[in-house]
Amino acid sequence: MSEFRVMSFNLRYPAMDGHPVAERLPIAAELIRRAHPHLIGTQEGELDQLETLISLLPEEYIWLGEGHSGGNSGEFTAVILDSTRFEVEAVDISWLSEQPDTVASESWGVSHARTLTTVDVRDLTSDRQLRVLNTHLDHKSERARLESGQIMADTIAEAAHPCVVTGDFNVATGSPVYDFF
Repeated sequence: MSEFRVMSFNLRYPAMDGHPVAERLPIAAELIRRAHPHLIGTQEGELDQLETLISLLPEEYIWLGEGHSGGNSGEFTAVILDSTRFEVEAVDISWLSEQPDTVASESWGVSHARTLTTVDVRDLTSDRQLRVLNTHLDHKSERARLESGQIMADTIAEAAHPCVVTGDFNVATGSPVYDFF
């Protein structure tokens, strides 16, 4: 597979902390334009943030994902990709819980529902397949992070091709969560 650039970006939900989204998104878009990544895993973006961000980027960028509360509701773990480099073959949204196919399901003491966005793409440069996984692990429950890591490891094992994992794991380097990868 040819070389490509990957970025993980926590967009931060629209908090009222003195740094409003209207100020942050143009800065984020400029950073993305300069780095020109081919794949971006985002965390904490809500629908309006993602739509605004995409409108500020070159037209080849598209985004895929679903809110953690289902559909367009809640925070997304969206994948943004350069459609001139990658062709989307499949998209799957699963919930990091004991019922991964149940929308907004929660397990293991999470603070709120968590999603795993899995996108299978074809590299248009090399004609090879790639699986992209993106998530945002719980910030409170270590058990939830470990169980979620196992779900991600299983999703990677199911792939018949290379995988890229992005996300906000809410842990320091050396955490047992990284042992799954």
